[in-house]
Formats: sequence, C-alpha cells, structure tokens
Amino acid sequence: MEKADIESVVSSAYNEDNLTTLKILFWARDVRGGAGERRMFRIGMNYLVNVHPELITKFRKLIPEY
Repeated sequence: MEKADIESVVSSAYNEDNLTTLKILFWARDVRGGAGERRMFRIGMNYLVNVHPELITKFRKLIPEY
C-alpha cells in the first residue's frame, strides 16, 4: 500500500471515529498482541501528528511501549 493511500484511509477513519482509529494504529504496531506493522503505524501517526499536533502530547508516552 502506498503512503498516500495509507494517509487517505487514516484521514477518513479519523474523521469518522478518532478513538477507534488510534486504537487500530496502536494495535497494528504492537509486536506482542497486534500485527507488528511498523510502516503503517509510522505513516499513519506522522500524518495525524502533522494534521493534529496536539495528539503527540497525549500519546507520546505510549509509543515506546508498542
């Protein structure tokens, strides 16, 4: 999946349900209980942080855990 496609899907999903979108991104990144998918998480979170910079202050501490 191309970067622009991931950003488009994340944008649409976030506009529909922001909490579920964040949960899915963290699940996708989780190596123990999720998909262990780095690329999707990085692209999705980078996109969201650029569009909604206040998110990083809320979730910064969770990223190393996942």
